[in-house]
Amino acid sequence: MLALDLIGVKVFRYSDETAEAVASGEKLLKESGTIYESSADMMSPEDAKRYLDFLENGRREGLTGAELAGEEKADALLVSQKVGYEDVWDLRNAGDALETSYGKSTLNSLKNTENFTDSAIEHIFEGQVNARGKAVGYHYKGIEGTSGNVIPETESSTNNFGIYKAKVEVNGIPKTANGGFSSFYPKSMSPQEVIGSINEAYRNRVYIRGNTYSGLTSSGMEIEMFLDKNGKIISAYPVY
Repeated sequence: MLALDLIGVKVFRYSDETAEAVASGEKLLKESGTIYESSADMMSPEDAKRYLDFLENGRREGLTGAELAGEEKADALLVSQKVGYEDVWDLRNAGDALETSYGKSTLNSLKNTENFTDSAIEHIFEGQVNARGKAVGYHYKGIEGTSGNVIPETESSTNNFGIYKAKVEVNGIPKTANGGFSSFYPKSMSPQEVIGSINEAYRNRVYIRGNTYSGLTSSGMEIEMFLDKNGKIISAYPVY
C-alpha cells in the first residue's frame, strides 16, 4: 500500500510504515511547539528541491524559513529513529517518485506551435491510430487520459538527458513499428518545454533522408522529426 503526500502539484509516494512514522514525528514536533499542517504548507516544489540539496550536500544557500523548519522536522524523525536515513534519501532519488501530470486541456493552451501540423500535437502527446489501423506516435507520458499507454514492465532506464523508451499501445492497439517502442521526452519536462525543445531542434535541423530531419537543442538533446511538403512538423521524437 502507498500513502500520498501532495507537494504542490507533484506527488511523493512512500510506504504506509513511513507515513505512520511521519505522522508520529509530526506529533512529536507539535508537542515541542513546532506545528506543520502538511508538506504542502511547509514548502513549495522549488523549496523542496533546495531542501533536498541540503539533505544530500549540507548547503543552506537559498533555504527559506519553512525549509529550515523542515530540516528540524526531518532531524527529529531521524533522532527518534522512526524514519531511517534511507527514507529521507529516497526524496533525493525522486526521478520516478515525483512526477507531474497534466490534463488534456493543457494541449489546447500550448504556445509557439506554428511549426506543427494540426495533428502533430495529438501524435506526439497522445498517440494516434492511423488510417491503416496502426498505432503511431506517443512520445510524452505526462498527459492524463490519453489514448496512448505504456505497456507495463517495458520502460527502459533513462539516458543522460532523461530520455527513455517503452513499448506502447494506442486505443489498445500495440505499436508495431520500431519493435513496438516509442522514445519519450523526459518526465521532468512540461508539455510547453517539449514544444520549446522541438522548435529549437527544428531551427537547427539538418536533412537526413526522405522527409526526415534531425536537430539538436542547446543542451545537446537530439530530436528527429518528419516534415510535410510545407515544412511543418508531422512528428518529432527524442533520440534515445
